[in-house]
Amino acid sequence: MKKGILLAATFSFGCNRANQLSITSILKQYSESEGKSHSDEEIRRHLEKLFSYIYYLVIARSNEIEDPFDIRVVEAHWVGNELLDNVKLSVVKDVLEEMASKHDKVILALVAKPLIETGSAHHNAYSNHNPYCSVTLKNGFFYHLGIPRKKATQQEIENLEKYGGRG
Repeated sequence: MKKGILLAATFSFGCNRANQLSITSILKQYSESEGKSHSDEEIRRHLEKLFSYIYYLVIARSNEIEDPFDIRVVEAHWVGNELLDNVKLSVVKDVLEEMASKHDKVILALVAKPLIETGSAHHNAYSNHNPYCSVTLKNGFFYHLGIPRKKATQQEIENLEKYGGRG
């Protein structure tokens, strides 16, 4: 089992898109069984249908990492790490063109907006509250599209570290 696939499934089983695709229970079972309930390849195919996969591709390709489910890539998307600093707008455009045939264009535009406006792939720590919100944590504040939105509590920071596989 790959740790990146497990982390992606753990963060994704509660998202709206997983519910729409009726894969929530499969991802949750995989997560709760620590990868024993389904094959990694089956889960990977399901995860590739989610919008977070677009971010994984952007982050991985910008950092010359072959596997978009590399633990570092998945962690970068969900809780942030140094890989986000290397995201290239040219890669964003290439990935969005590639994904255009796989996703509804209106939804894809909502997912892509923060990528294009900021030229980066901020992590999506609170995506279950707003599936189209790209959030980053910097200097103790949650930011959305570069604007500070809310002071993070110590518990929120600890949760991000815990669920990101760092603690």
